[in-house]
Amino acid sequence: MSTNNNNINNNSDIHSIHNNNNNKRSSHYSARSGVIALLLLGVSCFSAMPSISALASPAARKVVVFGGTGFVGSAVCERLVKKGYNVVGLSRRGTNPKPGDEYLDQVKWVVGDALNKNTVKEVVKDADAVVHAVGLLFDVESGLDNLNTFVSGSGSLPGDDSTYDNITRKTMFNVVEAVEAKSNFFSKNKKTPLCFVSCAEAGWPDVALGPQVEEYLAPDWLRKYLKAKRSVETRLNESKGIRPVIFRPSLIW
Repeated sequence: MSTNNNNINNNSDIHSIHNNNNNKRSSHYSARSGVIALLLLGVSCFSAMPSISALASPAARKVVVFGGTGFVGSAVCERLVKKGYNVVGLSRRGTNPKPGDEYLDQVKWVVGDALNKNTVKEVVKDADAVVHAVGLLFDVESGLDNLNTFVSGSGSLPGDDSTYDNITRKTMFNVVEAVEAKSNFFSKNKKTPLCFVSCAEAGWPDVALGPQVEEYLAPDWLRKYLKAKRSVETRLNESKGIRPVIFRPSLIW
């Protein structure tokens, strides 16, 4: 596995992880751990003078994870709790995916729809950092949505309105707007870290033969999937009121 890190216009952190190993556990662990590492990087930047001590005493810091009951989201919640953060996990289910788990039992689980702007604003208003881990591989317009039963690590199935545009772009735009609304004159130097789980394929335009692969080989559903991911990345890079962190893992299945 190789990790490539790139900074985009000094405001955003974009990290891509490409894993050629067929071992599922290795791939999943890399993706989850990468999100945590990038989030902690962002949280450390709250201080005007970031230091190790900023991460050593996280108890007073609250992190909201959208899609917290999902496969990646629940792992992010678990690791954040282990690090000592106060964690809120929001999803349509809003229940602990692993009742009895030592760490997930400490998460505050909230029922909510990230498509609802008021819900999003309420849950992030006092958050120190935010993670968006809402997503699905096959939306209702792909014609392959029944396959989510097999490819979804959490067993989550799409609803009637679960399009890539709704699940990825609209939910994340709501989160971005809510986090931006938290900014004021006194918080100019304390931008809230916001981590978005994108995908490695979103970077195809920047690699050799990537554009050709997407144009001639990628199915229509995948192009729509990438369009939603890239629109969010663009929105994040244009934001002035947040500390954007974009994570591009390889396929998580």
